[in-house]
Amino acid sequence: MQDIFQPRHNCWRVARAASVAVVVDYGNYYRNLRESILKARKSIFVLGWDIDSRIELLRGDDSAGEAAVTFFDLIVKVATENPDLKIYLNKWDYSLFFMQQRELFWMRKWAAAKLPNVYFCLDDVLPPGACHHQKVVVIDDEVAYWGGMDVALGRWDFRHHHVRNPYRSDPDLRDFGDKKSFGPYHDIQAVLSGPAARVMAELVRVRWRLACPSVAPVPIAALQSTDPPPCWPESDPPDFRNIEVAVARTLPAMEGIAQTEEVMHLLLDQIAAAEEFIYIENQFLTSPDIADALNRQLREKPNLRVLMVSCRQPQGIMERKVMWGGRVRFRRRLEKNGLAPRITMAHPVCCENGKKAMVRIHSKLMIVDDKFLHIGSANLNNRSMGMDTECDLTLKAETPAHRAKVAAVRNDLIREHTGFSVERIGEIIRNGKPPGLFLEAKDTSRQHLEVIDDGAYAREWGVDFLIPFGDPRRPFPVGLLRFSDKIRFRGWKGRRMAVAATAGIVLLLTVLSLLWPVSGLEAFVKPEVVAGWVDRIDSSPFEFLWIMGAYIAGGLIFFPVTVLSAAVILVFGGVKGFVYTVLGGLASGGVGYAIGRLLGRERLQQIFPSTEKTIKKLRAGGVIGVTAVRMLPIAPFSLVNLLMGVVHIPVYTYFLGTFLGFLPGKIMLALFGTSLKAAFTDPGAATIVQTGLLLVMWLGIIFLCHHFAKKWQSQRGGGGEMRDDIATDNVPEKPAMAERKRTA
Repeated sequence: MQDIFQPRHNCWRVARAASVAVVVDYGNYYRNLRESILKARKSIFVLGWDIDSRIELLRGDDSAGEAAVTFFDLIVKVATENPDLKIYLNKWDYSLFFMQQRELFWMRKWAAAKLPNVYFCLDDVLPPGACHHQKVVVIDDEVAYWGGMDVALGRWDFRHHHVRNPYRSDPDLRDFGDKKSFGPYHDIQAVLSGPAARVMAELVRVRWRLACPSVAPVPIAALQSTDPPPCWPESDPPDFRNIEVAVARTLPAMEGIAQTEEVMHLLLDQIAAAEEFIYIENQFLTSPDIADALNRQLREKPNLRVLMVSCRQPQGIMERKVMWGGRVRFRRRLEKNGLAPRITMAHPVCCENGKKAMVRIHSKLMIVDDKFLHIGSANLNNRSMGMDTECDLTLKAETPAHRAKVAAVRNDLIREHTGFSVERIGEIIRNGKPPGLFLEAKDTSRQHLEVIDDGAYAREWGVDFLIPFGDPRRPFPVGLLRFSDKIRFRGWKGRRMAVAATAGIVLLLTVLSLLWPVSGLEAFVKPEVVAGWVDRIDSSPFEFLWIMGAYIAGGLIFFPVTVLSAAVILVFGGVKGFVYTVLGGLASGGVGYAIGRLLGRERLQQIFPSTEKTIKKLRAGGVIGVTAVRMLPIAPFSLVNLLMGVVHIPVYTYFLGTFLGFLPGKIMLALFGTSLKAAFTDPGAATIVQTGLLLVMWLGIIFLCHHFAKKWQSQRGGGGEMRDDIATDNVPEKPAMAERKRTA
């Protein structure tokens, strides 16, 4: 057999695994992981896209009579019983777009446990836009788990994938004791021992030192002679013995580390070695390099066929646009030159009692003939080929026993999705029959494959624009945006350019103001979601600067300021939270106001001549007008900031009115946020009366703020606040502009 493993090209290290077992679906993985952790004596390293402490590792009958069922309780148990055991938890410092799937106050929960031998960190050593996607657990440097599985929400299932399963539910985002159910889910993990486990032990330490340099990990322990080692999971005996393994990574350029694309090269080299049958399970299929390699090998090998199993439906608008839109392109490249009959792209379904459910595919697996078994964390998309951190391993079948087992693993996975017998599956593959035969539904089986039809996604709008941002091959370039008020637009054409540019900015701002409520992004802007991000900067020495920066950045992208304020109050409490929300709102408002001043009132009137009367009314309202606008939700906060600057509301009028407009809502939120929430979650007589009193108090605060604003304005002489250092409404607009041109 061709030796395709080439360190420093398509892999990091090559080593022998004494034992390897393939683990299918989370119910089996969580059980195995728990068994290994309970046996740990020296060290535990957990490297993940997510590590949710609330996840129940055992469910249903498996959990009967068992203690320490959740991941948190399990770690507390082993850390307390064995103080010499060192535990390292490293999970990705995730993006805002994944907050809905994450545990709030994760760092705070582990810190509150006060376990001196448990170390935890949020891994943020990545370029902008990149994701830490490696999923590795190493125990006592003897056993290493790797693949597509995290300890995460919405994943648990067994291989039967029932349409309904009462145990297929996890804590909801808010963690108020409620649970959220989810559908059938399929994934692949594996576990190994021997010298290859020591390679994985080195890998997790390299990552830990990079992300958490303040805590030095324990040295790698000496290699044990027994196999399987003591912490091997008893529930899964080894599938392979003494087999060669290549460890491949994807690493973006960062922190002195060169761009590493071993996973992609290893996949391409395995595809180039294919002769008869390639079986792929993967969540995402967008990589043009993979599509082109498959197409090229299919043309060169007339007997080669490909069966690809993936997901039917996207989760969320960005996945629909980027990954499903990208899959349409992938398929076109894959099937060109008339190769479609030898390729089947399918998704699994489960049917029971007249009901049907789609099985979500999360696995990252490729089996080439009976020669290579590739399992890892990398999707077949651009991100996993160069942007995100990934860890994949390939087993090379060197003996007849190895090859028979690789074929058995493949046939068993296809059996799970189709209901065909493993004998029938082996016969179809050996005899060179088309993979479309696997689409035949068996009346005796609950599960079968259906062809993927992406026709609905071929006409998606915005795909060309969104794919480079959602599925890039390289990290985003970091640039600086500079604003200048010294740009001159001379002559008639110059004025047209200025008007067009301003019109474009106004249109962009309007779209941004509408984007949050209509795009599906509202799921990510709940107070409890944002509180998870805010919690991570609590107690930081730069806490105040982080909060101010969050308000300013949020204002620039039209993020709902009320959501951010609620999250800040939730994390920092009444008094401190109140101060932060008021100062943050003023900081964000000031930046938006300054940008509005730079845009200029004259250009706005050139685009919308009818705004002259509206501008006069806004300016004539003075402090009372600004206060009223702030109290009434007539427009998004960021849009109001810009408009106030555009119409040249005087600076002191703007900030005083904004401050007074903030007070009623901020005071009520700081003092009574919990009580107001109780009115909705427990609408009893007492809470209804309490809510009524709070509303009366809120109206009273509004009245006092309005009274103060009116009194302050009258003391300044009525309309005196209309004066402005740039322009006044008493000066004709055109002469003023002409005068500026003469003096320029």
